[in-house]
Amino acid sequence: MKQYKEMTAEEQLRFVTDFTIFEKEKMPVLTALGDTGWTDNNRADMEHGLRMIGAFSFGARFVADAFRYGDYSRRTYRLPFYARLVKKELANDVALRGGDGRAFVYAPAMQQQFRRRGRPTKEETAMYAAAAKANAAADIETRKQQAIAALLGIEIVTNQTLREKNNAELAAERAEREAKAAKQSPSLFEGVAQDNLESDDAGSDVSPQTIETISQARLHLDQLRFLLSPTLQERVDTVRELRQRAAFAAETAKQMAEKGEKPEDVKPYAQEAATATEQYEAIYDDVDNELAAVYYRLKHDGDYTKKFCERYQVRDTSVILKQLRPYFDKVKSPEFELRMKSIIEQESPEYVARMKAEKEKKTEIDSILKYLRRKDKEPTKQRLETARKRYGRLVELMGEENASPYLPLVQAIEKEYKDRQKRNAE
Repeated sequence: MKQYKEMTAEEQLRFVTDFTIFEKEKMPVLTALGDTGWTDNNRADMEHGLRMIGAFSFGARFVADAFRYGDYSRRTYRLPFYARLVKKELANDVALRGGDGRAFVYAPAMQQQFRRRGRPTKEETAMYAAAAKANAAADIETRKQQAIAALLGIEIVTNQTLREKNNAELAAERAEREAKAAKQSPSLFEGVAQDNLESDDAGSDVSPQTIETISQARLHLDQLRFLLSPTLQERVDTVRELRQRAAFAAETAKQMAEKGEKPEDVKPYAQEAATATEQYEAIYDDVDNELAAVYYRLKHDGDYTKKFCERYQVRDTSVILKQLRPYFDKVKSPEFELRMKSIIEQESPEYVARMKAEKEKKTEIDSILKYLRRKDKEPTKQRLETARKRYGRLVELMGEENASPYLPLVQAIEKEYKDRQKRNAE
C-alpha cells in the first residue's frame, strides 16, 4: 500500500474510513481467534489490516515479517498496539488541544455555492465550475478530518457559528468526562504526577533516603524523579513549559477557528500545539519505560536490587515496587521483557567477565595474525620459531579447524627461511 503521507486527500479519506471499519469490526474478531478456525475471510481481513499498518514506516518490519511467514495467528496480539500508533499518527496532523485540555479537530464547514437568479453568463459558468472543483477538494479534506475525529472519538470544531451550550449541557458533559476518567485507572505520571507538575507548590518533603518509610499513598513524580536517568530528569523539568506552550497555541488556534479565520492562518498555531504536545508526551513515554525498567530489575535482578538497597539505605523494596507497578503494567510486552533480560544479562558479573575474556582473546588473536602477516621481518631462524610458537597459541585460542586457514602464513615464512639458507650456502 502507498505510504499514507504520499496519498491524496481522497485516498486518505478512503484509508481512514477503511481503517475505522477494520479497528472497530474486524480487529476484535481477529484478536479473539486462536491458532485454529481461520477462514479465508479472516485471512483477507488480516492482510488488509496489515497493508494499512504498512502505510506507515513504523509498521514496515512487522508487516513484512507477517507476509513473509504467514503466521497471522501469532501476530494478532500486536494489532491493538499498531492500531494505537496509526491513530496517533493520524491525530498528529489534525488533533488540537484546548486550554481546558480537551482534544478537538478543526474541520472547515462544507462549502456552499450561491448563484444569482437567471441564466448564468459564459464567464459565470466557468467561474462556478472552477469554484465547484475547489470546493470539492476542500470538502474532501473536511470529510477526512471528520472521519479522523470519529475514529479518535474527539470533538469537531468548524468555522460555522455554534450555539453556546447551556449550563445543563455543560454539567452533563463534565459528569461524563469524570465518569470516563474514573474508569481508566491512569498511570501515576498521567494522574497525580501531571497535576503535581502543574501545581505551584509541587515540592515534596520526602527524600530518597527515607524511601523505606514512604506511605502507601501514590507518590508524585518529583518523589520518584531520583530513579530516572540524569538526561530524563532534565527533560522532565521542561514538561510544564511544553504543556503551557501547547495549551496556549491550541487555545489560540481554537479561537481563530471559531471566528472563521482562514485555515492557513490557524495552521501555525495548530502545528505548534501538536509539536509541543508530541514532545511532552514523548517524555511521559520515556518516564513510563524507565520506571517500569526499575520495577522489573528490582523484581528479577539480584545484583541490581542489592546495589539499589545499598545506595538508598533500603531494607525492604515492597513499598517502592507497589508504587512502580502501574508503570510496568502500562508498558509490559514480550519485547520489553526481552530487552530487560538482555540488559540484566549484559550487566551481570558473569557476563562482564565473559565479555572481558572474549575481548582479551580477540586482542591476542589480532596480535598473532599481525605478526604472521608482517613483511618487514627478515626470514631468520628466530622468526620461524616464533611464528610456529604463535601459531600453536592460535590453535589453542581458535581451535585447529578455525586456525588452519592461517597455517599458510607460517609455511610462507618457513619457505622464505629455507630459500635464504639455500642462497647463503650457494
